[in-house]
Amino acid sequence: MNELTKDPNAIEARIALDLPGMADAGAMPNDIQWAPPGSHSIHASRGGKPVELDVNVTPAGAQRVAEMHARYTAAADSGEGDRAYFDFNHDDKEASAHPKGFFWGGDDPQKGGIRANLDWTGAGKRAVLGRDFRRFSPSFYVDGKGEIRGMPVNCGGLVNRAAFQRIAPIMSKLAEANALTSAPDFLSKAKVLARSRNLSDWDSYQVLAHAEPYLYDCYRWEVLGLGGRKPESPQETTYLARWQLAEHDEFVTQAKALSDALDLTLDAAANQLARSQPALYERYRDKLGLGDSRHYNERVLAVHARAEASPFFLLAKSIATQRKIDITAAFGIAARQSPELYDSYRQSL
Repeated sequence: MNELTKDPNAIEARIALDLPGMADAGAMPNDIQWAPPGSHSIHASRGGKPVELDVNVTPAGAQRVAEMHARYTAAADSGEGDRAYFDFNHDDKEASAHPKGFFWGGDDPQKGGIRANLDWTGAGKRAVLGRDFRRFSPSFYVDGKGEIRGMPVNCGGLVNRAAFQRIAPIMSKLAEANALTSAPDFLSKAKVLARSRNLSDWDSYQVLAHAEPYLYDCYRWEVLGLGGRKPESPQETTYLARWQLAEHDEFVTQAKALSDALDLTLDAAANQLARSQPALYERYRDKLGLGDSRHYNERVLAVHARAEASPFFLLAKSIATQRKIDITAAFGIAARQSPELYDSYRQSL
């Protein structure tokens, strides 16, 4: 019987941790990071239902996990229970490894935290060395204060981002903020949100559009296809003229001043200004002909729904699945294969 289903307090963490690189050289790692050190806000599953919680990974938690593992081992040795194990994709079927013990590895984000010494199964070795699975995700018990109290006998599993369900890497709020800062554009930032908050692509677009309206409008401008080329229709000519006129708008002037004053990028300053002075931003959007932003969330969902059902999107999705590549890369291939479908897709946006 699945331990996670049996115990309503068990957390299927949906934390995805990179397996050590030594497996690339044909050798299996003797130990892996079971949970990274520090405090983390995670999207998890309890009893098959999604939950959000803060988790503290500490030396005390490592000690409790080690003690529970020792109890499982003693029960298995006496024929009264099962030996602790990892599976594949949290499916509670075939074992990929058996932990031999748990210990605290220190505060290093990559080398520390709670670590597990492992005895790999044949299936686990083949999966890792064959690169069928590249990541690990633990399962544990947590109390109301976010402290790890132990783990179920099925205490984790090998996972892969390309598997059937999304496995969200664990990210603290600071880590998410740093990742968002380093992401260069709207789509990259949306991908960070999708991974850190376990959102669908479309939901991450909506969240980001609400949080960074200026960046979203710049993305819409790029989607029109005018970046780096001349307009090809009267409508595109109008858009370009509006954009050039708006570059001298009071909103842009203030955003540049805020950027200089606070040592922010122009995009970051513009987003901050858009949130703090919505009326000023609305006048700027009017010059661009982008319409009333109070309703853009609904429009975002409608546009994305149309796009997802379009022949071009379905072609790109098929290419991504067949070639096992990112959907963004598949878009480029699909556009070259069927430029007429791409044109129709772009116009639908």
